[in-house]
Amino acid sequence: MGDPLSAISLAANVLQFIDFACGLFSTAKQIYKDGNTAEISHLEDIAASLSKLAQDVKTSSESHKTMQGVNDENDLCKLAKGCQEVADELIKALRTLTPKSTGNRKWESLYHALKVIWKKEQIDSLHKRLTDIRAQMSARAIMFIK
Repeated sequence: MGDPLSAISLAANVLQFIDFACGLFSTAKQIYKDGNTAEISHLEDIAASLSKLAQDVKTSSESHKTMQGVNDENDLCKLAKGCQEVADELIKALRTLTPKSTGNRKWESLYHALKVIWKKEQIDSLHKRLTDIRAQMSARAIMFIK
């Protein structure tokens, strides 16, 4: 029959494949039904909101330069610029995961579900960077207000 370790390894691989397939089909079903996953829609909304906020901070900071706190304002402007760049990069990446209604929607949903899985690490990385910048901006803004 073979050694027990090989059987356990095969069973683990089969279970891993089943887990992957279930996740893939669940994501594809949500994309087919709603046009995208709730997580992607949520992340896109957050990124768009932070991009707009960063633009407002940059505009406000540039129009209200004061002699005291110029370094703080410059730091806040740099953070806002970085925030806007990462947010825009995240939005661009998320939009590549949104299906364009052409042809067979079922196959397209499955294809985009695969893309969601393949790009998950990239999306998570951009989301983490955006969260880190947002925290830095909040801390800098609090210091700027004082």
